[in-house]
Amino acid sequence: MGRYASFTAAFKLKALECALEHGNRAASRHFGVDEIRIPYWKKQRDMLMATNSTRWAFCRPKSGKFPDIEKAVLEYVKDMRKDSYAVSLDMI
Repeated sequence: MGRYASFTAAFKLKALECALEHGNRAASRHFGVDEIRIPYWKKQRDMLMATNSTRWAFCRPKSGKFPDIEKAVLEYVKDMRKDSYAVSLDMI
C-alpha cells in the first residue's frame, strides 16, 4: 500500500464486519490496510453506517478564525471589482 490511501464508507464497513468476526489483525491483512485503521474505523462506525456508502471522508467545512475580518475583506474585494479594479494579494 502506498503512503496515502483513502477508502469508501462501504469498504470500511466490510472491513469492520470482518474484524468483528475474525479480529483486527486478520481483517487488516485481508483488506490490505494498516492494523491501526480498524479501531479508528470502529469509533466512526455510527457515522459510517449513517452516511452514503460512496463517501470517502468526514472532513467538515473549515471556517476561519476571524469571520468578521473575512467578511470585511470580501466586501472590499467586491467593491474594488465593482469599480473595475484588479485585486491582488498585495492590495489586501
